[in-house]
Amino acid sequence: MSAGALNHSAVHSPVYCSGHPRTGRLAYSGSVSDSGPITDNRAERVLAYMFAAIVGLSIICFFAVMIGTISGVAVDEMGSGVWAVVTMLPWFGLPIAFLLLIVLLIVNGVRRGRAARSGSS
Repeated sequence: MSAGALNHSAVHSPVYCSGHPRTGRLAYSGSVSDSGPITDNRAERVLAYMFAAIVGLSIICFFAVMIGTISGVAVDEMGSGVWAVVTMLPWFGLPIAFLLLIVLLIVNGVRRGRAARSGSS
């Protein structure tokens, strides 16, 4: 056998599903676990995105104030215009995000408690 020749006996051909409505697809030999019903937790999702957005925006504003201070923006300019919002947003945003996190934990706990009670009865 030459060095460039392939050993075709070791190569397995894929198994296709002949009865599958989409012919030409490979058959899946594994099993899929049943993870239970998927519930729509819109309130939790909205709270989580609000939390992430407020924390992200507060951190961006915090770094913008640090960069602005390093680049020479005067303290008088920080109190007016857009700089006033950028300066104060972390002061209000982070406590609001903390409250949103607490509300998210409470909503999640209530949902899990209801699911546990309905599953045990």
